[in-house]
Amino acid sequence: MDRTGDLNQLGVNYRFSSVVVDEESERLGIDRTSGSAYHIDAQEAPRAGDRAPDAPNLAKVDHPTADNLRLFNLLSPSRHTLLIFASKVDYKSVLSAISSYSSDLVLPVVIFPLGKAEAIASPVIAVEDRQGHAHDAYKGPNNTTGIFAIRPDGVIGARVGSVEFLLRYFQSIFIKA
Repeated sequence: MDRTGDLNQLGVNYRFSSVVVDEESERLGIDRTSGSAYHIDAQEAPRAGDRAPDAPNLAKVDHPTADNLRLFNLLSPSRHTLLIFASKVDYKSVLSAISSYSSDLVLPVVIFPLGKAEAIASPVIAVEDRQGHAHDAYKGPNNTTGIFAIRPDGVIGARVGSVEFLLRYFQSIFIKA
């Protein structure tokens, strides 16, 4: 066994995995294994297979005075958290498309830009990105990617802009009974 090269424990990522879906990389022909998952250019968003970044200063729409919520507070080790950026995709069509999945499996979080928040019925969580941190962290190529499925282990399982690719991801993860 050759052990002469550098070892970077944090260099482990899942970009190459067959169980992640990265619509933008597929459409743009980007090699999923290229680059470092732990050195992200300021112009580059995290890809499917990378650890999900945190974002501070979010406020739940139904509790607008509490603005110290962090994105990591919404993640769960027992279900996927689906981040839906309302400024980039039609969040209502995304919610409709995933309605067959139990909230025990998928927790939808709709993220609105400052001043654009709308109330949404439970179990969906609606938050306002008060200082734009979430939008900056998850901007995606050409600022178009609007849906990120965060796995229970905190890794981005899907980075997509369409319901078609999102459902492809969930169909590869969940088995219908």
